Amino acid sequence: MLRFKPSRSVQSHLNYFGKTIADVQKEELEGIRARLRQLQSEAPVVSVCMIAWNEERNIVAALSSLSQQRSRYPMEIIVVDNNSADRTAETIRALGARYVSESNQGYAWARQRGVVEARGRFILSADADTVYPELWVETMVKALDKPQIACTYALHAFFTQDGRYPLGLMVYQWLKYVGIWIKDFKRPHLNCGGAGMGFPKDLAVQVGGYDVNVVRGSDGTLAFELGKLGAVRMVRSVHGQIWTSMRRTELDGSLWNAFWKRFALQMRYFLHYFSPQKER
Repeated sequence: MLRFKPSRSVQSHLNYFGKTIADVQKEELEGIRARLRQLQSEAPVVSVCMIAWNEERNIVAALSSLSQQRSRYPMEIIVVDNNSADRTAETIRALGARYVSESNQGYAWARQRGVVEARGRFILSADADTVYPELWVETMVKALDKPQIACTYALHAFFTQDGRYPLGLMVYQWLKYVGIWIKDFKRPHLNCGGAGMGFPKDLAVQVGGYDVNVVRGSDGTLAFELGKLGAVRMVRSVHGQIWTSMRRTELDGSLWNAFWKRFALQMRYFLHYFSPQKER
């Protein structure tokens, strides 16, 4: 079941949100760097591939959370910098993640570069404005490490920068959660987002990886293709739940406006969700 208020351990990483490396104490940065470098395996089973574009104020929190992952699976943490004009590249290097640059602009280009660079058997996609609980890698890959599973996806909740979680936000998240469950019956690929999605690298390569011609929805498009090779599975455990920024929701103004905009879109396609999707 989703948790709508962050745990103390998650909150400890959220405290870095909005801060650059210049705003963080030296010893804290050294701790993040040491933990990340210790996690970086020369023979990874899992490649966590994060993409970033002008994320110097968010990525410290994201990488701090990844630095405290506890998993039986050896891993590597890759960050693909997609032409950032701020100090994102400097921050990635300073914190000790594996730095990769992608000059072609766009989410799909950046995600696909991660697939190409990944050395692990499994790939978990991640975002720089998202914070991950310490068992996220373990939980996602445990669900994925089965012959019949081609893709897994995490449930997410929104975090707030002021640390307040009013009833209206909880109701909004519950309604969003209901929509996710409805789509999961026949069209689970529609729930797959880049902030928390996993798949075997060989299957991704087999279907051609991310379609770089897709401007929005390249994650779901890849999941749709992977679904032809196996099941797309929701990870229901709270240990797999991720915490992501509300910045895209806030572009709609009030939470009420955001709800109605999304509700209208869901109603438009509501009946479609009860039958399998045949074509992309």
